[in-house]
Amino acid sequence: MKLEKILHEEFNRQQKMDHPPKDYREMIVRSLKDIEPTPFFRKGKVDYAFSNEIVEI
Repeated sequence: MKLEKILHEEFNRQQKMDHPPKDYREMIVRSLKDIEPTPFFRKGKVDYAFSNEIVEI
């Protein structure tokens, strides 16, 4: 890990500690920005539900 990246992460952590969320909604928005979506791969058949029908792909 490069020093620049470490310093950037430390700066971001300090900013979060210095400026706590004002309400519950802001806390959720901030946490959604921090979470990295993991790719989901699934082999085989997948069922998708559309209204009352189930479509098999």
